[in-house]
Amino acid sequence: MKEIAVIGFGVVGGGVVSLVDENAERITAAVGDTVHVKYILDLREFPDSPYADKIIKDFAVVEADEEVSLVIEVIGGARVAYDFTRRALLAGKSVVTTSIFFSFCGALPQAASSRQRGIRANRSF
Repeated sequence: MKEIAVIGFGVVGGGVVSLVDENAERITAAVGDTVHVKYILDLREFPDSPYADKIIKDFAVVEADEEVSLVIEVIGGARVAYDFTRRALLAGKSVVTTSIFFSFCGALPQAASSRQRGIRANRSF
């Protein structure tokens, strides 16, 4: 099983979590293993969400969890997104981000050095 963490649970993050959940069979076929959202990091409360039990507020939980192999960063705010992405890479996680900001602030060289250790960093637009 592949455990992932989604950073941000707004419109995009909520959509990512729903897509992973709703397309589990297709994702499993494509990846060759089941993919499971273990954590959703957000500062807000979502007591009525069907994913409320996955919501955490401390990124250190994601960093320390060796089962989490992928972090999907879709949080608003370039500085906090950069910090979480950098910390995830340093913790040995692969990262998918929607932030074009990283092209301009030095995160991609960090990703390149991570790639040498077998960690993938993907940037999507």
